[in-house]
Amino acid sequence: MTKPFVIKVPLHVDDRGSVYCVVDGMNTQHTDCNPIKRTYVVHNWEKGRIRAWHGHRNGWTGMHVIHGAAKLVGVPIDDDGGPGLESDAVIATLSDKSPGIFWVPPGHFNGSISLVDDTKILVYSTLSFEEVKQDDVRATITQNDIMNFFKVVNR
Repeated sequence: MTKPFVIKVPLHVDDRGSVYCVVDGMNTQHTDCNPIKRTYVVHNWEKGRIRAWHGHRNGWTGMHVIHGAAKLVGVPIDDDGGPGLESDAVIATLSDKSPGIFWVPPGHFNGSISLVDDTKILVYSTLSFEEVKQDDVRATITQNDIMNFFKVVNR
């Protein structure tokens, strides 16, 4: 089974500002997650907001932080329809200063915690809105999940 992974997106900076191209990165670095049929923005108003567990049996989900910063988690959907073990999780931290796309393949839940206020995540889906209705898998987040997957450790 394919694991979640990050495609880093080169950020070009000069005296005018910065530019990066997401679609080129999607098309040239990994073709399993194309074509994108739907995009939407998740906007979390406050630091510490967790959104989890949402997954798909057939569709890919890409998560791209366009404002702020977030810890992103991809974990297999277990046989009981819940999140798998922490040891099977793939975790990435992305921000608008360190752009990339966190790709979560079919058979995995995704989740995120905002690390700063006013975080916005652009989400890509290989399923249309009608297709996703038949493919959604959801589980309730538990206190154990929060401690295992979304704990932010001071270093």
